[in-house]
Amino acid sequence: MNRISRTSRACAVSLLCGALLATGCRDDAQTGALVGAGGGALAGQAIGGNTKSTLIGAGAGAVAGYIIGNEMDKDKERKERERHHHHHDGNHNHDHNHDHDDN
Repeated sequence: MNRISRTSRACAVSLLCGALLATGCRDDAQTGALVGAGGGALAGQAIGGNTKSTLIGAGAGAVAGYIIGNEMDKDKERKERERHHHHHDGNHNHDHNHDHDDN
C-alpha cells in the first residue's frame, strides 16, 4: 500500500510539473502531448499498478494529447486566416464598389 501511495504521489508531482512547464510550450499540440502524457501515466498506474502500465498510459496519453492539441492549433490558424481574409476582402470590396460609382 505504501509503495502505491509513493508512486501515486510521484505521478501527481510529475503531472503538476508538466502542467507548469506546459505554459512554456509554443502551441497546443506540445501542451496537449505533455498534459496527455501526465494524465495517461496516472491512468496507466491506476489501472495496471506497474511501471509498464504507467509507460503505456503515458505514451498513449501523449499521442492523444498531441492529436487533440494539433487540431486545436489548426482550428486557430484557420480562424485567423479567415479573419485576415475577411478584413482584406472588406477593404477590397469597398474600393471596388467605389471604382464602379466613378464610372
